[in-house]
Amino acid sequence: MVPSIRSSDSNVPQGRLLRFQDAFLTNNSVSEFVWKWRCKLLGSADIDREEDLPRLTDEEEVGGDPVSKIMYEGPKSYFDSYDWVDYPPKQISKETAREHGRVAIIVFKVKDHEKRCISGRLPLKYHAIEVQNLAVVSALASVFKKQDYYISETETAIFEAPFHLLFFCQDEIKQLSAGLAADDELAPYLRLFVNTMNPILRDIHTKLNSLSGSGLISFATVWTLFPRGATVYSTDLESEFLCKVLKAEYSSLSADEQYLQICVKVIRFNGDSFVWTTKMLRLNSFSGNKPIKQLRHYPVEHHADMAGVYDRLQQRGKMMLDLQDPQHRSYNNVALHWQDSKTSTKHNVESRILVDVSGYRKYQDDSLHRGSVKRKWSNRRNEDEDDLDDWAIGAWDQSSNDYDFSDADANQPENRTFGRQITESQCQRNKEMMLRRKDDLPFLYGLVGGFALKTKLWVEFYIEDIEPIIWNNTAYSHLVYDEEQKDLILSFVQHHSFASATPASVSFASRSPPNDSSSAATEALSGKAPRRTLAPGEDVIIGKGQGLVILLSGPTGTGKTLMAEAVADRAQRPLVSLQADNLGSQVDTLGTNLRRFLTMAAEWNAVVLLDEADVFMAERDPGNIHRNELVSIFLRELEYFSGVLFLTTNLYETIDSAFRSRVSLHQRFSSLSQDARRKVWHNFLPCLAPQTQEVDGDAGAVVPTLSEADINELSVWQLNGREIQNSVKMARMWCDRKGYAMTLDRLESCIHATNPSARKGVEVVEDYDQEGYG
Repeated sequence: MVPSIRSSDSNVPQGRLLRFQDAFLTNNSVSEFVWKWRCKLLGSADIDREEDLPRLTDEEEVGGDPVSKIMYEGPKSYFDSYDWVDYPPKQISKETAREHGRVAIIVFKVKDHEKRCISGRLPLKYHAIEVQNLAVVSALASVFKKQDYYISETETAIFEAPFHLLFFCQDEIKQLSAGLAADDELAPYLRLFVNTMNPILRDIHTKLNSLSGSGLISFATVWTLFPRGATVYSTDLESEFLCKVLKAEYSSLSADEQYLQICVKVIRFNGDSFVWTTKMLRLNSFSGNKPIKQLRHYPVEHHADMAGVYDRLQQRGKMMLDLQDPQHRSYNNVALHWQDSKTSTKHNVESRILVDVSGYRKYQDDSLHRGSVKRKWSNRRNEDEDDLDDWAIGAWDQSSNDYDFSDADANQPENRTFGRQITESQCQRNKEMMLRRKDDLPFLYGLVGGFALKTKLWVEFYIEDIEPIIWNNTAYSHLVYDEEQKDLILSFVQHHSFASATPASVSFASRSPPNDSSSAATEALSGKAPRRTLAPGEDVIIGKGQGLVILLSGPTGTGKTLMAEAVADRAQRPLVSLQADNLGSQVDTLGTNLRRFLTMAAEWNAVVLLDEADVFMAERDPGNIHRNELVSIFLRELEYFSGVLFLTTNLYETIDSAFRSRVSLHQRFSSLSQDARRKVWHNFLPCLAPQTQEVDGDAGAVVPTLSEADINELSVWQLNGREIQNSVKMARMWCDRKGYAMTLDRLESCIHATNPSARKGVEVVEDYDQEGYG
């Protein structure tokens, strides 16, 4: 330790003082060497002399002596790289320790390495304040409690730079000091604290005042924008939202990479209720000054259109109120898929989706959630179910600073309905509660969890881009198939959807009950547990054989896939379309994946389409154990599936007999006849834009470019439905690019280009029961 010599002492010239200190520092290593041997020779309270150490054996064995040894951080340690030595560092004397202990407040200063070094000397800056007077600590504790910061009233309190608490609470501390009576024992100590605090915060105020008029902020003072309770506007994850600040503090990934971490809370739906959840925002460091409005997160009052922000987010919040239960919607934007709690990837989703918060929490790992959604049960909870703060995370709410919510009560069930779909009455109750709290609507988060039907991923969707579905009713009418058989399949699907509906699997097409007025249907839709009676044809084992399995077999391009898609759209049901690669071909993954998809479909009352399912339905072979295991797993899961399942195959003859016995309906598709092909050509060609060409100088005249005779000529080509569709598509692109009119010759040219093996002539129709395509 460098000796403390007052530079103001007239008996010691300044030059001699500096030379003395330099000489002492130069000889510091000598002093350390002397101290080391002093400890080894004379001992200390922490070191036992070697001759006093007990020995059980004279042999040099690791761990052989029943003694412990203390190692100390040595003088050559650097940051977290420790140089361990076996003697203690030099300590201050007891007299000096007593002198330090008597003062009420200790102020610590360190060298300011961010400022210029002049003549080898760095200026000093405030590092910390330690309050040792317990009366002052007790007075400050009541102030800091409102900032959700708790200090022990029986221990000294230490506040470190950049002194967040002191800055945000300075006005209240000054009011507390000014309100004390002159003869109050606490008054001189609290005035001392205020007088000590003022110069520490003066530099911060000076920096803020110099930038206040220009709307700029520096990274060193950006934390002053985020006091507890401030409403922050953020564009995190490319979505604007409002949140309330809980705390903000600097953190770092390395010595050169610092950032401000802002802990905030937003309102999210957790599958059961609307709750406050925590979220972490991050501001990366920046050099110089930066406009506040260019920050990714900043107080909403700095926004140029604050009223517009509140209005937009309130409207979005109202949209979220209608997305509590599973909703079949359309989406066209990017969605976020989370690999872990901090890493997400963007996926383009241009398809139909299922908005399902409860399913997202059930099937997506709970550790991926960005904020805790654990319910908080309050010790102060009353009968008012509309009090959103009773479910708040954190111990604070802007509207009432003295709220005190405890952690989840061990006696209360946590996540009462998580994993089960919310009922319609719960949705309505939540909606009414939130509409009464209009000031909270803008704080509803802008992302909602759900399932992308095309990519088969659980993702988070941007609420603004979720749109209603436009049902494709023309697909059913364009399906070239026996009308009676089409109606039969549609009726079975519609009836099964209603008959199996439960409070956990509701209709997406309509909230109204079906025409069936039976008591069982009424009880099922009202949420009551129906009386358990064995229906005609039902399996005697409860839970078995309740699914509707429809097998569609036939050659490629005859309309099997379109049948499932068209029926699902006409029934206004979600369609979960699966391929073999979605399920996997390994025994240990097939059962899990298949059960997962079938369970989700049953919860959504969706139609499942397993396209090209031959690999799972093939006849079992004693010589192929792996395939036999796959077939057995598929049979087992199919037995207990309660929804609607379409299976398509090109190889009916190879299907295992056990599958045939489990099929509810079997529709066989034949190759398209000429008459069927004519209908398919008619279905596709009217979808083209009107054709125009020049007639007698009239460039805008509309003329028929394809006659009925041309359609008859096209139907002679032996093509399946998919090949016809592809030929029309290519011809359309060619004619649009060149400005040609659609003609028979051009269509036939595209037939040759897309399917060189196609030929005209009378085909031999395979011996199938029905023919069809759309």
